[in-house]
Amino acid sequence: MKKGISKISRVYAEAIFNSCSASLMDDFNKVIDCFSANNKELYATLVSPVIPQSKKLELSKKIFDGAVDEKMSRFLQLIVERKRVKDVFEIFYAYKEMVNRSKNIVSGELKISDEYSNDDISSILEAVSGIVGMKAELDLVKDKEIVAGFRGMVGDKFVDYSILGHLQKMETELK
Repeated sequence: MKKGISKISRVYAEAIFNSCSASLMDDFNKVIDCFSANNKELYATLVSPVIPQSKKLELSKKIFDGAVDEKMSRFLQLIVERKRVKDVFEIFYAYKEMVNRSKNIVSGELKISDEYSNDDISSILEAVSGIVGMKAELDLVKDKEIVAGFRGMVGDKFVDYSILGHLQKMETELK
């Protein structure tokens, strides 16, 4: 899950979500893939202050027209015109959060002990889904400091069901 998404990125994400809902998720994934691992030069070109805006628009149209839905193509033209390509990753993460919420899915990251079996992990995922009241899609990070239990951010909620968390809670209650 992406932390610290700017207000302007959320505004753009809301605009694309409100006009298309979840229908453009696959196209947005293609764009993100294109800007990251597949072609970092494209992203660098589109954010470069040296390259004229008209060339950026032309390049964007050439690459994305026909490759993605017309609405996504127009959206990309808009962010190129408004010089917001640098925010495309944040916009994507905000859009993805909105799509997931509409499907009653929450994402997050949990730190867990590296001693857990696959069955234990399935139980943890089920428990977290119950805690937050939504299906949880989580990145699990094994952490040697977690002896037992789990802790981390799930959506905008911090969950701590670790031994350390329980001990800290007991300590504050006893003070």
